Amino acid sequence: AVSEEFSEMDESIIMRMLRSVAVPIIGNACHVFMHGFNHIR
Repeated sequence: AVSEEFSEMDESIIMRMLRSVAVPIIGNACHVFMHGFNHIR
């Protein structure tokens, strides 16, 4: 039970970290992609 609770808590923390890191990266990637795409056209 202890190991299961620890694994669940660890996964939630990892997911929060991935989300907090992925959101700005995806936003910047979309901005750069759209800007570059418009610049090419």
